[in-house]
Amino acid sequence: MNPSCARLLWSAWWVLLLIAWGGWYLAGSGVDLPDVPGARFQCLSYAPFRGNQAPSDATLVIPLEQIQEDLALLAPHTDCVRTYSTRMGVDAVVPWARQHDMKLLLGIWIGREAKDNALEIHSTLTAAALHSQSIRAIIVGNEVLLRKEQDARGLIHIIQEVRRQTPLPLTYADVWEFWLKNPEVAEHVDFLTIHILPYWEDEPVSVAQSLQHVTKILAEVQAAFPGKKILIGETGWPSAGRSRKQAVPSVVNQARFIREFIALTWHKGVPYNLIEAFDQPWKRFQEGTVGGHWGLFTGDRHLKFSLTGPVREHPYWPWLLGVGALLSALLLKKTRRAAMPWWRPPLVATLGHGAVTLVYLHGRQLIAAAGTPLDWFWGLAGGGLMLIALILLGLVLVIPDSRWSRAMPTDMAAVRAWLLRRRPPGKPPTTPDLLWGGVRSVTLVTASILALPLVMDGRYRDFPLAMFLAPALLLWNRTPTGRHPMEAWLAAILVACATLGMAVETPLNLEAMAWSAELLLLAWPLRALLRSEWHHLTGKTDDPALPGVDTSSAASASTPTTTPTAPPSAL
Repeated sequence: MNPSCARLLWSAWWVLLLIAWGGWYLAGSGVDLPDVPGARFQCLSYAPFRGNQAPSDATLVIPLEQIQEDLALLAPHTDCVRTYSTRMGVDAVVPWARQHDMKLLLGIWIGREAKDNALEIHSTLTAAALHSQSIRAIIVGNEVLLRKEQDARGLIHIIQEVRRQTPLPLTYADVWEFWLKNPEVAEHVDFLTIHILPYWEDEPVSVAQSLQHVTKILAEVQAAFPGKKILIGETGWPSAGRSRKQAVPSVVNQARFIREFIALTWHKGVPYNLIEAFDQPWKRFQEGTVGGHWGLFTGDRHLKFSLTGPVREHPYWPWLLGVGALLSALLLKKTRRAAMPWWRPPLVATLGHGAVTLVYLHGRQLIAAAGTPLDWFWGLAGGGLMLIALILLGLVLVIPDSRWSRAMPTDMAAVRAWLLRRRPPGKPPTTPDLLWGGVRSVTLVTASILALPLVMDGRYRDFPLAMFLAPALLLWNRTPTGRHPMEAWLAAILVACATLGMAVETPLNLEAMAWSAELLLLAWPLRALLRSEWHHLTGKTDDPALPGVDTSSAASASTPTTTPTAPPSAL
């Protein structure tokens, strides 16, 4: 090897190693936060559902052993739990909480149907009567007004009915706004239970602004109901899911909110209940990924972060750094040295670290989001697309003069024609052009399918950033010519979704802005096709600005000009 070439390669390796180390150190090093006094919480919302269990399953009865295990796990961390119902076997929480010297905020689930409400009331009051000394209060309904399943008048009637049957303190729980909109309810409860969730506000706030927001709302409610005791009945922060403007879910942000919030209430003497003890996988079907990640414990009952000392978002980053450095070294060793420009070794070294990072981030998001076998299938399929794109990127940088590196993607019509041919008489072999065309076709179709719902109804949908970055970088300079309507229309969808997404999400949501930039990068190499299709639709068939574009016949719509439809030869 030429000594100067070797120095260039390994200088690039060392420089990128230092850059990657700095990035991972900043992302993965411990963040100092206030310790939780006594390493205990005042009270935690508790729902016993695990795995595929869900409250929508009318036949489900929670096994007693499951509740016993959960309460034994929670007892060292809190002396109070809040429940939302006592049906489906959840009434076993009442006697077993007493075994651990735990108090209860016992919930009655109130809905629209009077018959179901009567069953809920009977079940809860029966359990409460047997162990009244363990009950701090009964919560008659949770966010019933928000869901519009009862109006204030109907809710007051239910509260009065419960009042006649028990001497225990009564309250009702709802988002703080609905207390202000329905102040008459406050006259019929012993104290107010308000929910303050900065992430879910109509105007979400960042974790840095969240305590100021909580303090402001608490003061507003206290001013509206002077002399009335207030319990913050739900507050918390999600550990995974999509960003909402400046509100970014993460383990560190969850730990920061919880630990700083507890420090605030410790000084102010405000009683609180955190949502929630354990992640609830069933909520992902209602609220997306973020809905299943409000727990302080994971779904498999592991504490997400310590209650004292620093908290880390990526505790295994040294391993990721090491694997990235090893992959960079292997790629650099295989890099063709002939006529090598100075910029290629840094890009090869970057690819090694970048590939490991993308695989890690995609896997992390898949684990957080997947709730069904179908979710896993599509997530793994997306990971496969990403890996193929990374391999092709490696070939382009490491062996730039190979036929796989110099390939021009076939159009979608050619890919479709190849897929529909069967043996016998025989399917033509896969060529580089067809493989590149397949990657581009799958990327455009799947990106469009995912981008449209994110614009139209994106509140509970994730941004699949890691999945499409490698294909976008792979294809950015593979610019086809001629007229290819399918690619052009998909590019138009991507541009429209990127533009609308920036308007809907606003620049405050950096994750959404990165997604829009990724969509534009995917559409960039197809800009000539967009112009060609526009001129075809408007009747401008001989525009001098479009060299090589022929829209004068129907044949041009189906015959690709970049590469033959049928592969010229076998590998």
